[in-house]
Amino acid sequence: AARLRAETDAALAAGTTEAARGLLGRIDAFYAKDATTARGRAALAGHAGEIIDGKNLVLLAERELLAEKDRAARTVIAAAASRVAMVTTLSPRAWVDIAFVLAQSVRLISKVAAIYSGRPGGLATWRLAARVLTHLAVTGGVAVANDAIGQFLGAGLAGRLSSKLGEGMLNGVLTARVGLSAIAVCRPMPFRAFAPPTLAEVAGSLMSAKPESAKPAG
Repeated sequence: AARLRAETDAALAAGTTEAARGLLGRIDAFYAKDATTARGRAALAGHAGEIIDGKNLVLLAERELLAEKDRAARTVIAAAASRVAMVTTLSPRAWVDIAFVLAQSVRLISKVAAIYSGRPGGLATWRLAARVLTHLAVTGGVAVANDAIGQFLGAGLAGRLSSKLGEGMLNGVLTARVGLSAIAVCRPMPFRAFAPPTLAEVAGSLMSAKPESAKPAG
């Protein structure tokens, strides 16, 4: 995936039809066994001979092949973030929180990888997880998560939240950040035709939740 992202940037920089068609051939081979891209690859093949501008050809490839995958990735990230926030808010032990967040993060990384480039297994998943966590560290995931809570909640509401609810929401936001980093690592083309997903898109519902909604019944 990293090589294809670099080749996409090179093809866009070159701006030639030849460079774009060469990239399309490699992208087509990359997704040759992915049945979910069959319609997009067929549409792309039908248009490839009609479009002269290399940049437009590359952007068309992104639209045809990755739009559905981007939507699926957003969905699994939002679901994982909500699940982590709910479970870690209600769990009675800190070690349970840590174990659950780690397990869900690895599972989320594997799901995002499966969406974009097949299902890694065993050692490959852990190697991918290391790359994702490195990306997360470089982009300042913890700082972004803390800023996001302040941005969405505001100081007044944040001050009234229980510490446990705040921890759950932070865990959910950090899980969303892991998912966004997984997209950045696994997506075989950089975002050019579309805007990259934001934290607000995949974790905004956590920030608008009322404090009472996370309290256990009774």
